[in-house]
Amino acid sequence: MSLLVELLSKLKRDRKGKAISPMIEQVAKKRRGSRVFYLAVVLMAVLSIASGFMLVSILQSRKSTTLRVERAEKEKSEMEPAPVIKKKTESEKVVVSQVKPSESKSETKKAEPINSEAERPLEQDKGKTSSPVAAKEKAETKKPEPKKPTSSVAKENTGVKPPPVTKKRENAVDYFLYSALKAERKGRYKEAFQGYSKALQIRQKDALILNKLSYLSLKLGDIQAAINYANRALRIEPDSVEAMLNLSVALFRAGRIDEAEEWLDRAYRLSPEDERVIYNLAVFHERKGELERAEALYRELFSRGLLRGILGLARIEERRGNSKKALEYYSLALKHRGLKTGTRRFIEGRVSALSQRAH
Repeated sequence: MSLLVELLSKLKRDRKGKAISPMIEQVAKKRRGSRVFYLAVVLMAVLSIASGFMLVSILQSRKSTTLRVERAEKEKSEMEPAPVIKKKTESEKVVVSQVKPSESKSETKKAEPINSEAERPLEQDKGKTSSPVAAKEKAETKKPEPKKPTSSVAKENTGVKPPPVTKKRENAVDYFLYSALKAERKGRYKEAFQGYSKALQIRQKDALILNKLSYLSLKLGDIQAAINYANRALRIEPDSVEAMLNLSVALFRAGRIDEAEEWLDRAYRLSPEDERVIYNLAVFHERKGELERAEALYRELFSRGLLRGILGLARIEERRGNSKKALEYYSLALKHRGLKTGTRRFIEGRVSALSQRAH
């Protein structure tokens, strides 16, 4: 029994000797606590960074979605941008209101008063064309007193006032004019005519649009429509050279030669330096067989270095039977810069024919 008690007491002493001291145990506890703290701090930092990235991505996605929606709405509401066609002075209107046909088109065909053909209009005004003298007297003696409307626009309206021109309608006019001008330059005359007609429904007293419709009517072969539109333009602007040219060509094609000559002469008096006026007057006299008057006008164009002047003189000499002189002019025309393919072929054909005659 005593031996057992002794062994137990010894074992107890051994356990006490191997026990961890309180200081070490305290240090160990502190270290374990600090590790847990550090791990908690790191975990919080990682979570904060992750949440920050998520927040940024959410904001960016919302912003991009908003921008896409705004862009889509803007594209929906906006029309194709069109240049604003401003009112011009009389001198500017003569140049701007008609897109000149190319030199090649004018020279490859037989001589005509204007390089244009025409189309069927929306409405026709079958009144008798007034002479330039009567139109001039009417413009000079016009009084400010209110008069009954005599224009074709007033007749068409039949007392119904056109709707007010708002900003939205003005933008629509600019769009129609821009689209029509693009179509005209590409040779799509029927499409251009439709565009100008839509613009005229809003601006019913715009001489520029009426001149365009008169010109396109010539292009598309509707002579009476060309006369009507030109007359309407002249009632609005009595000194519009553009309208006088369109009217003179239409009258010439309608067989009303004397009236056509009156309007051409008046246009020449108003704008003697205008190349289109000179050319159309020259072609008019050439078609009438008045070669000397036509030659003088073609020489004016020739002095400016214009191809139509060279070809005009070549035709005059050819009609006179002077093949050698005509051949010289045609050969000179071949050296002209910027010749279109059709014009070059026409000139080469004349050179070949005249060369065979010479031999």
